[in-house]
Amino acid sequence: MNEQKNEIMTVQMFLETVKNRILNRDEQHDFLAEAKSVNMTDGGFWYEYTEILRSLPPSNNMDLRPNGSLMAAEYASSRCYEFMPNIPGALAERILVLEMLTYGLGSVISTGFNPFAEDTPHFHQRFLNARDAYRAIVIDATQKIPEDPWFLEKKLQLEEDYGLGE
Repeated sequence: MNEQKNEIMTVQMFLETVKNRILNRDEQHDFLAEAKSVNMTDGGFWYEYTEILRSLPPSNNMDLRPNGSLMAAEYASSRCYEFMPNIPGALAERILVLEMLTYGLGSVISTGFNPFAEDTPHFHQRFLNARDAYRAIVIDATQKIPEDPWFLEKKLQLEEDYGLGE
């Protein structure tokens, strides 16, 4: 019993540390490497971790670095989806992350300015990968839960913004 309680406390401390790094806009931290090092098989953990990683600091600036919190959120949301593929909340978290990533990367591309010069050759590909994953998860969600108005709205928005029907 104490071991389980200690594990829960350790997980909560880890999540709180991640939240503080995001709130303080820690641009030196490798959120993606950290996420990939986590060895958890609990979908609930990945759900909560995704929520924290996709949150924005008080400045409302997205961390679009290749190893930033939004790329880590994309990884965490894929793990969440892996463990809970039919849970509406897991589908919604994945959609929200991929939507943020797609629109964020797309906005940077449309300005013609890439603040991540070291990643220029891969930047456009990250956008295309995010957009394709966004499309796939929205279609998956609307097929699994066809009557859900939120998922249907996301599908319509995706089609309007990117012309990507089924």
